[in-house]
Amino acid sequence: MGQGPQEGLFLLGPQVCVQRQTAVLHARRVLPRPAGGAVRVGGIDPKNIPRGPPVITPPLTGSAFVASPPTFEMILLVGLPGSGKSHFATTHLVPAGYAWANRDTLGTKAKCKAAAKAALAAGTPVVVDNTNPSPSARAEYIKLAAAAGAPVRVFIFDATRPEAQHMNEFRAKVTAGERKAVPGVAYNMYKKHYVEPSLDEGIASIHHVALSVDFGDDVAREELFNEFT
Repeated sequence: MGQGPQEGLFLLGPQVCVQRQTAVLHARRVLPRPAGGAVRVGGIDPKNIPRGPPVITPPLTGSAFVASPPTFEMILLVGLPGSGKSHFATTHLVPAGYAWANRDTLGTKAKCKAAAKAALAAGTPVVVDNTNPSPSARAEYIKLAAAAGAPVRVFIFDATRPEAQHMNEFRAKVTAGERKAVPGVAYNMYKKHYVEPSLDEGIASIHHVALSVDFGDDVAREELFNEFT
């Protein structure tokens, strides 16, 4: 399965106006300013983040990310906070008929597991949209899928920490604080526990999703995105 044209913004939320930041404190010191007066954190320029639909490797076959009707399966997403997992799930998988199990939305791991289990029991394909950094975290869901006779595909979102943190801050801006920025400790914990997914875990296939954004004709939102954080 491959990908068709994608329109719209990588991260959703109402447009808000914010004042351009003029200084950012990091480790109790002011970072040097790049040209233009903005402050660069993490060594990335948001303008350099690729635009366009997601690029997946190994590439999927066909004309869409999922079959229509979707195959009975579990898709397990893996990646840093802010790496694009929820947008991918709600843009490509939920509209195709997948149940969405997301701990941030449901509130607890137990509720997330229960939602995934209920979907599988009903014969509905499900996407598990959490960070899922370790084999032990993934195993809890892979066991549910195995018990239901559903194969598991894993999509790893390859955004770097600076890229994901920029997306995280941008998401907080465009939702006017409705989505709180994830604290830095969450990124530290992800790095501490991360182990590259392996087929030996009971996974049928593993794919990597490169970070990209697509603003369409929304110039104002792209300008907001291009501000350094």
